Amino acid sequence: MHSALFRGNLFFVLLSCLFCHFSCKRVGNSSGDSSSQVSAASVLSTFPRSGAQNVAVDVVILASFSVTMDSTSINQQTFTLWKGEEQISGSVLADSFVANLSPHELLEYSTAYRVLLSADILDSDGRQFVEDYEWEFTTRPIPKLEILTTSRR
Repeated sequence: MHSALFRGNLFFVLLSCLFCHFSCKRVGNSSGDSSSQVSAASVLSTFPRSGAQNVAVDVVILASFSVTMDSTSINQQTFTLWKGEEQISGSVLADSFVANLSPHELLEYSTAYRVLLSADILDSDGRQFVEDYEWEFTTRPIPKLEILTTSRR
């Protein structure tokens, strides 16, 4: 089930990236030059979304971006997961528009986590984010164990 949920969410993120790629706002320079410059990089969407509750403890965290990014600048130092003051270790993979962070261990149940994308992340033109981008989510409670009994007569 988690695999199907992940594929569905990944599809949504990729669809969002394609939409942004073809409709991203362009900003002309002040000299009236006909060449245009893509607006500064921003986070287009995240999974889990900010403030999400009941997130699975085996979640893969995703962020999509509004412009083409320098994927080499998105790594374990610039895309991080925190439980309070403790950084949670994980692997980071990124391409031009999407990055994901896969924690090395299952997350704890009923726990608040904070995700941080550092202002040190660069777009493909070498421009940094204006500031750090953060969001939080909370994992689901421990599942209740139900014991079924059958009576024999």
